[in-house]
Amino acid sequence: MDFQYRVQAYRIDNDDLHIISSALDEFHAHKQSILDHGARRGKGNKPIDNWHIPKLELMQSIVPSVKCVRVTIQWTADVTEHAHVSEIKTPASASNNNNYDPQICWYLDRAEKCRTFELATSLYESKTHSHGCAEEKSLEVEDGSSDDGDSEISDRKEANLVSKTPGPTRPVTDYFAISARLRTQDPDSIPFPLRSFITDGMAINLSYDPPLRRISVDGAAEKFGLLDLRAALVDFLNREKVYGPSSVHTISGQHWGSSSSTLPFTDLQVWYKMRLQNTAIHDITDILPAQTLFCSPPCETWTLGRYDAAIINVDPHFKWPESGLKGLWSTLLFRVTHKSILGHVVGQLCLLMRPFGKGGVRWSWTDRFLVYVQRFDIAAEDATHLRILRRAKRANGQRLGDVIPLSQVRAFAHLIPHFGQTADNRLTAYNSFEHSSEFYLNKYFDKNTYFALSRSDSPPI
Repeated sequence: MDFQYRVQAYRIDNDDLHIISSALDEFHAHKQSILDHGARRGKGNKPIDNWHIPKLELMQSIVPSVKCVRVTIQWTADVTEHAHVSEIKTPASASNNNNYDPQICWYLDRAEKCRTFELATSLYESKTHSHGCAEEKSLEVEDGSSDDGDSEISDRKEANLVSKTPGPTRPVTDYFAISARLRTQDPDSIPFPLRSFITDGMAINLSYDPPLRRISVDGAAEKFGLLDLRAALVDFLNREKVYGPSSVHTISGQHWGSSSSTLPFTDLQVWYKMRLQNTAIHDITDILPAQTLFCSPPCETWTLGRYDAAIINVDPHFKWPESGLKGLWSTLLFRVTHKSILGHVVGQLCLLMRPFGKGGVRWSWTDRFLVYVQRFDIAAEDATHLRILRRAKRANGQRLGDVIPLSQVRAFAHLIPHFGQTADNRLTAYNSFEHSSEFYLNKYFDKNTYFALSRSDSPPI
């Protein structure tokens, strides 16, 4: 996997070539054990006792080729291979295996007529939608109100209509452009605070109408199972008062506040999800599809709630994704050097909120969005080259969590439960995240995640 990801990089230097060669050497050093255990199998599940695969031999020439003709991604054959599938293989599979050429031509001719007919009918149906509805939909997208409620049904209807046309079913929504456009408009003409905004190279979008428009702090703590929510909010305000509203908050330490502490607000607005958009690590002009992160309370399907994990920045001197995950090694290094290296950590989003201020009470910070995050610490790294994360806990066994600004969230983190020797028989697809205490941090989730996480594969010295 490391070999396949790294050879597709848009920039490769001598260090990358060394890593690519090492990854290939590691495979060849251990490939015999795969044969010894009968893990390589072919048709009829019969074991294969050799590695006679031409592509494995071709891999040996990639490093010398890169030195001569630069990165391999520029020579990709994905387009022509895809065309071969859609124009040759698929039509041939519908034939009777005789006279391939005329049957393939007939198949393609009829497929083109079907697409033309569907395009004509979809254009006719689109005329039934008034321009007023289209303008209203555009404004909803700008302020983020298309995330919840009836708008999801409207989105599905629109997707079904667009799916009849050839080509991509839906363009990528550019929240960077939406956020930039909103900042230039008259403040009195748009809702405040902005539901779409840019922070440190990331675009964040929230729906205009939150699922919980007003709920008390204690009510939210009970609904989401966060017994220390009030204390965490008190600590957040104290840190803001000492270090200023532009400070970057960490997720550690003991709560100095208590469940009886007084807050300058009593109610919260709560969102169940957010959209986070990044740019490609090798080309910041390439806008990636937005990733939806959930932080919703228990429901009929998700009986323990649905809370996604994310990369959190906890030190302004480090930038995502350039610096990678500096800081995940801090737990291990502290045991040896007693030094704490911060940067980025992985945390679970548990509550996305915006406080309502009391009338006549001065705020020590500007109106913005907050999130309660429970932290993970790195426990080890096994033979899979994946980090194993463990839930950080306080001395009393309670999960360690803190309130931080939403602007410190950087990217989605894909975690896989680490079961160990035996798995809990209570685990299902909807509760495994809450019943598990250890997780793999999956750096192979996509190429962007891989290259970012690979920049901190080795612990800092």
